[in-house]
Amino acid sequence: MPRVRIGHGLYTPDLRTLHGKTLVRDMIESGVVVEFQITSNVRLNNLTTLDKHPLRAYLKQGVRCVQGTDGGAIYGTGSIDEQLSLEKMLNLSTEELYRMRRAEETVIRQAMRSYRSKKDALKKENITDYDSYYTEKIRAARKDDTLSFLGKDKYASDEVLSDRIRELPSDAMPVVIVGGSFNNDTRKTLTRPAEKQLIDTLLHEADPAKVFFVIGHTLTGYERYLVERNRSRHQGRFRIFAMVPSMISAQEEKRLRASGVWIRVSIESSPMGLYKSFAYEIFKRRIAVLLALDGNSAGANMIQEAKNTKHPVRIYVSAHSKILKAKAGTIEGYVTLFSRAEEVLPWVLKDLRLGSSSWDLRLPGEKTESY
Repeated sequence: MPRVRIGHGLYTPDLRTLHGKTLVRDMIESGVVVEFQITSNVRLNNLTTLDKHPLRAYLKQGVRCVQGTDGGAIYGTGSIDEQLSLEKMLNLSTEELYRMRRAEETVIRQAMRSYRSKKDALKKENITDYDSYYTEKIRAARKDDTLSFLGKDKYASDEVLSDRIRELPSDAMPVVIVGGSFNNDTRKTLTRPAEKQLIDTLLHEADPAKVFFVIGHTLTGYERYLVERNRSRHQGRFRIFAMVPSMISAQEEKRLRASGVWIRVSIESSPMGLYKSFAYEIFKRRIAVLLALDGNSAGANMIQEAKNTKHPVRIYVSAHSKILKAKAGTIEGYVTLFSRAEEVLPWVLKDLRLGSSSWDLRLPGEKTESY
C-alpha cells in the first residue's frame, strides 16, 4: 500500500455511520495521514462553523493527524501559529497535540527511510531517468487494486468513459447547477416545484447555441431533473456536461452513459473534491452563471470558488438550503440569495442573453439585497 497523505482533511462523512466507520478503519489500516491547516480554511471562508470539525474525532479514533500551514507566506502564519490556532479554536488538549506531534515524527522517519531505500535501489539498477521511471510506475498503479480506501471495483474514468469525453464549448456560457451531486452520504436532495420550474424555463427560453450546462456526476436531485427534461421535452438540444471523479464504479459508468451527458474528468478521485475542477475549468477561465439550489459542504465550496475567481460569475443561491444560505451570508454582496425562484428568473435569463460585458456591476435588485 503506498503511503497516502490527505491535505486539509476538512470534509468527511459522518464518522458515526457505517460508511464513516469503514473509512476510519481503512485509513488506520492503510497508514493514512491527514493534515489540517485551519488558518487557510478560515481565510478562504471554507469554515462557517467549528462544531463539526473532524480533527478531534479522527484523533480519538486513532487516525494519524498532523498540522500544516498551506502557504504560510500568503496567510501570514507558521507552525507555531497553526498549533496555537488548533489549540484555541478547537480546544485541543495537550495529549491531543502530543498525538499530532508523534504522528509527525513518524511521518518524517518513514519518509527518510523511504527516500534512502529508493535512492539505493535506483542506484543499483543504474536508473537515471527518474521522470520516465515514475511515470510508468504511476500508470501501473492506477490499475492496482490496493487503493481500496477509494472504494472497491473503481475504474479510471478517462478509460471507461473515453468515448464520452469532450472539451467544454469555448463559444457558449456555462451554467453550473449545484443540486444533487454536492451532498455527502447523510443528505439527499428533495426537489421543489419552484426550482424545477426555474430549470424548465431556462431550457425553454435560453439559446442552446449560447448556453450549456455543467453538473456533478451522481445525476440526482435537480441535476437529474435537468438531464431528464432536456432529453424528454427538448430533444436533447442543450449540451450537458458532467464533471466526474477520476475513479468511478461500474454502476456510475452505466448511469452516466444512459443519461447521454458529455464527460469532463476531474483530477480528484473523491466526489467531495469535484468543486476544484469546476473552479479550474470554468470559474478561472470564463464568465459563468452558478445556480446553487441544494448541497452541503461541497456545494458551499463551489460558491466560494466562484466568488474567488477573477472572471465575472453570477452566483444565485437558494435560501432553502441551510448550508448554502450560511455560506452566502459569509460573502454577502457577491451572491444573490433568493427564497422564490420566480423572482430571480428574469435576472438569470438576462445574464444568459447579455453575457458579462453587459452585466450591471450590481447584483439583481441591490448589491446586498436578497429575494
